[in-house]
Amino acid sequence: MIGIQGVEDAVRQAIQLGKNCDPSVPIITQTIPTANAHVLIITIDKMPEDTSYKGQMHERQGNQNQAVSVREIKQRAKRELSGNFDSAPCEAFNYPDDFDTEKFLSFREISDSTSKKVSIENLLRSLDAAEPTRKQLIMRNAG
Repeated sequence: MIGIQGVEDAVRQAIQLGKNCDPSVPIITQTIPTANAHVLIITIDKMPEDTSYKGQMHERQGNQNQAVSVREIKQRAKRELSGNFDSAPCEAFNYPDDFDTEKFLSFREISDSTSKKVSIENLLRSLDAAEPTRKQLIMRNAG
């Protein structure tokens, strides 16, 4: 930037912008005084691949940062989690027919007392061992 007024304010603002990112982005500033004005040089290190600024997620695409929508974040998370065997649905397991209620009640009996008041289905969901669908509860591989 050449010929700006209030160089100190511009330096503070540039540094603050970098600190407001999550994770923070190092900003390096250099001021060169000339006869009529100051030259402000701002160097921004390459931002990490995924960065949040003011609650908005951004991802690095080539030499630019692009905003990412909540829908895109959910799709990415679903894609990445689908590769995780434990969190994937267990297609071969049929709840409640294949579920051993007696063993589960034994587990619940030795666990903390608060879980005894919760239904089996709700407890399986809260343990992330199953996911509900409109028709039935689908167990995960880790369940």
